[in-house]
Amino acid sequence: MTGVLGNGETSLYSDLYPVKVLDVSNAKAVYAGEDFSFAKTANGVKAWGSNRWGQLGVGDKIDRLIAHSVNSIVNTSVKLAPGGSCCYALLVRTDLYSSHVA
Repeated sequence: MTGVLGNGETSLYSDLYPVKVLDVSNAKAVYAGEDFSFAKTANGVKAWGSNRWGQLGVGDKIDRLIAHSVNSIVNTSVKLAPGGSCCYALLVRTDLYSSHVA
């Protein structure tokens, strides 16, 4: 597993109970892809989970077990649209960014 829960662990829980996503506070919205997620917060965008294709937009292909800041879209993101292995961010200035590296 790739940290899809954002709680610092790689295993999935067999019990059906929520776990805290680490390093996310004041979340305004949450977006989920196939095995990665984003949270829009008062301080910008956070991402965690699989980053096999670079879909987290953090500048590398390292999976994240806890949330990390997506510095390229801090405080400018209007909408996020994650897909199977990519994510789009529509910014205030109406530029459209995509992250997926083959």
